[in-house]
Amino acid sequence: MKLLITLLLSTLALFIYAKRSYKYASVNDTVEPPIDYEDTQAYKDNEQWFTGMGRCWMKTYTQEQVDKIMEDMHNGYKRIMKKHDDEMQEFTIKYMKSLIIKSVILGLVNGAIIGLMIGSFLC
Repeated sequence: MKLLITLLLSTLALFIYAKRSYKYASVNDTVEPPIDYEDTQAYKDNEQWFTGMGRCWMKTYTQEQVDKIMEDMHNGYKRIMKKHDDEMQEFTIKYMKSLIIKSVILGLVNGAIIGLMIGSFLC
């Protein structure tokens, strides 16, 4: 009877731990559709601006200026992506450390429970 209760408790603890880990590791698979701005009232009210009237005030750039703007945008994008990658790497390392610690603790607890079950079975 002790063996059955101990086995049931260790199985329940393992199931709860696995369920909790899956909850934190899961990714939401739903994607919201993009907003169709052309159907909004603000777009309809200012349609002339978007179709060309607003471009009358735009400045004309030389090819060198365009290249410089593109290079600056690219460098800014690289900085943003590097910062994001560093933050994600830091989070992943922290999460993996906590997951490993929890797994080791759970393994030790289950090992102790199984050792007690075997010990009580042999005695």
